[in-house]
Amino acid sequence: MRTNIELDDILVKQALQMSAFRTKKDVVHEALKQYVASLKRKELLLIRGKNTWQGNLKQMRSL
Repeated sequence: MRTNIELDDILVKQALQMSAFRTKKDVVHEALKQYVASLKRKELLLIRGKNTWQGNLKQMRSL
């Protein structure tokens, strides 16, 4: 998908200098991947403890 956006030049320059990425596109792709991963971690933390395991560990180990 092609999208035109204005990026903060200073942030992009810093990202390029601090990373091994050579293009703005690579920097943006990595930033999006990291953002999605962060959101997924937050989702996991929200459901933590809501589903408890139901079973008999002793019985399962004897099989």
